[in-house]
Amino acid sequence: MKKFFILSAFLILTACGTTALFSPPQALLFSNFEAPLSIEFDKTEIGPKEGRANTYSFLGLITVGDASIQEAAKNGHITYVNHADYEHFNLLVFQKTTVIVYGD
Repeated sequence: MKKFFILSAFLILTACGTTALFSPPQALLFSNFEAPLSIEFDKTEIGPKEGRANTYSFLGLITVGDASIQEAAKNGHITYVNHADYEHFNLLVFQKTTVIVYGD
């Protein structure tokens, strides 16, 4: 049984460590940040319209919602997407991820 707990802890810690390489740092108890989904190094136009789409997660067991770029564009009545960002909020057992698109 002790080996099971050690192996489980190792897998959880290594999984958390590898995701930190590809995304902004996230804390276990609380995090709240914004980051870009799309990056254009030469020029990024934001556009006059904004659309948002959300997903929600509870206890890390259930996730619901549609945070696709297409859903955010539809919610903002955008036909041409110039740029996309996302926001992530985590408070212990609740997480909310919002995709934000800008365009015309």
